[in-house]
Amino acid sequence: MPGGINKAYFEIEGQDSLTVQFNPSEYSITEEAQYGGRKSNEKAQYVGNKMKTLHLTFYLDTSGYENVNGSSETDESDVTEVAIKYANLAIVDGDKHRPPIVKFVWGSIHFQGLVTKVQTSFTLFNGDGKPVRAKITTDIQEYWDETHARVDPLLSPDRTKRRIISEDTNVWNLAEKEYGDINKWRLIAKANQILDPLEIPNGTVLKVPALEN
Repeated sequence: MPGGINKAYFEIEGQDSLTVQFNPSEYSITEEAQYGGRKSNEKAQYVGNKMKTLHLTFYLDTSGYENVNGSSETDESDVTEVAIKYANLAIVDGDKHRPPIVKFVWGSIHFQGLVTKVQTSFTLFNGDGKPVRAKITTDIQEYWDETHARVDPLLSPDRTKRRIISEDTNVWNLAEKEYGDINKWRLIAKANQILDPLEIPNGTVLKVPALEN
C-alpha cells in the first residue's frame, strides 16, 4: 500500500510465509575469506570465501499496544506462542537432513539460506509472570538450492557462477559438470587463486568462470 510500512517476512520452504510483527531493529552480514595450508610453516593460501551469514534482531510484543495481528486492541497472550514459530525455522527435517530453506525479504533485501541459530530473550512479563515481549536474534547462513540452480538460465557455461566445495565436490568434477571437460579444472583454480586443489576446505565457495568463446 502506498505510504505504508513495508513489513519484513520469511518465505519458508513447504510452509506459509511468516511476517514479522516489527521490522528488524538491526541486521548485519558477515563475509569471511578462507585460507588453508598443508603445513604449519607454509604461507597461508587463499582458497575462497565462506558462505555469507545474515544476522537479524527483531522484537515480538503482546503487551497491548499492538498485538501480533497488527491491531491496537489489548492482547495479553503468551508471546512464547509466537516466538516458537521462529525457533522452529532452525529444526532439522529428518528426511532432508537440514532445516527448511528460508528467504528473508525486506525492501531490497532478499537473502536465501538456512537458519543456523535462533536466540529468544524474554524482556517483559505481565503480573502473572507470563512473557509478553521477546527479542529474537537469528543467523541465516547463505544457501543455494542445487535443484533451482540447474534450471536457472543464468547458470549456463557462458556465465560466471559460484559453487560450494563439499565431500562430493572438487575442482575436477566441477569442471566436468560445468564445462563437460575435466581438464578445464585449471580455469577454476586460476579464477580462485588456488595453488593446491587438494587443500580446499569443505564449505568453500568457488567462482566458476564463464567459458570464453
